[in-house]
Amino acid sequence: MHEIIRQLYGLDGKLALVTGSTRGIGREIARVLAAAGATVLINGRSASACEATCRSLCEAGLDARAQPADLGDEAQIEALFESIAAHSNGLDILVNCAGSFPKFDFLETTREQWDGLQQINLRAPFVCMQTAIKQMRHHARGGRIINVSSVSSLHPGTYGNAGYSAAKAGLNAITRAAALEFTGHGITVNAVLPGPVASREPNAPAPPAGKVRGPAADPARWLAGRPGTCGEIAAAVLFLASPGGAYTSGQTLVVDGGFLVG
Repeated sequence: MHEIIRQLYGLDGKLALVTGSTRGIGREIARVLAAAGATVLINGRSASACEATCRSLCEAGLDARAQPADLGDEAQIEALFESIAAHSNGLDILVNCAGSFPKFDFLETTREQWDGLQQINLRAPFVCMQTAIKQMRHHARGGRIINVSSVSSLHPGTYGNAGYSAAKAGLNAITRAAALEFTGHGITVNAVLPGPVASREPNAPAPPAGKVRGPAADPARWLAGRPGTCGEIAAAVLFLASPGGAYTSGQTLVVDGGFLVG
């Protein structure tokens, strides 16, 4: 690696927590941060899935450790960060990638379904941010927080996404509010907003034909001629997590191949 690239994007000695990192975008973010030199904490609800992801990264010569927790349970979030504090010098990077995006018809959405979407997509990232920032301020090294939001926070992409879109719009607002308060402490806070992304999961079921409707389901809206990849989202996260992104804070970076302008 050329020295200037290492200076801009190297993460040697950094500790990163990537929530929702046992599959898809989260797993690729974890792989890319680890490849840049970070020790990456793999998080998901399933302990076995966390361990399997760690094994695959470690077999590739990367540094990963399992930190399973269900972020729908705030007691588990507290225990997760207590464990991190007890076994390290504190977080340097938090990537909030865990999310839930079932689609519910607008008029049929129950209060329980709405609350569930807000819990995992908005409240849990807020609690993680709050706790991580306390650690970052305590160790006084600064830090990076990157929230994985969605272009649906800016423009509706598919039917049935009202609760998810509302939660992600709230996540954008929290991103900007935290950046205002903590950039002066050396803690940058940004969000990455993916557009349509192809799954990397070999066994991921295809959506039922005709069930997903809206602009995001129309290939003509994909100006790049294809959906994005998990790696393209991870590249944006790496920039914001790296020394090269040190002067970027409070931003909502859209990575959508031109979808929003199509």
